[in-house]
Parts: sequence; structure tokens; C-alpha cells
Amino acid sequence: MLDDTIVETYKTAAGLMKAYRVGGASTALLIEGVEAREVGTYVVVSEYADESLMSDQLVSEFGIVVEDPAKGL
Repeated sequence: MLDDTIVETYKTAAGLMKAYRVGGASTALLIEGVEAREVGTYVVVSEYADESLMSDQLVSEFGIVVEDPAKGL
């Protein structure tokens, strides 16, 4: 485990869940025709999650606007 990893336990509807929060990571959106910009982030790894999620703060930092998450554009 990395030195800057924090192990946290959360209560969920399914019971307790362990998550590992790792600092010092960076994230970039790769969009064709747009210059990539890196943002410093934490990576949180869950025992049970099988998909990548972006926090509201990271979405805001990248300037992403969600118009209709159910139907799309």
C-alpha cells in the first residue's frame, strides 16, 4: 500500500464497505481536438464498485455540463 493511502470504512444499505483513498493522482479528459489539462485528484477504490465515477467537484473543475443524464442530448 502507498504511503499516502487512507483506508476508510463506510456504512451503506448493504452493510459496511471498505474504500482506499490514494492521493497524488492526476486526471485528464482526452477529447479529440481539445488540449488535455491535468487536474490533481484522489483515487478512491472500493471493494465492490466495478465502474469509474467522477465527483461533482471534478466534473466542475473540467467544466462539464450535464444537460439530461437520463435521455442525453
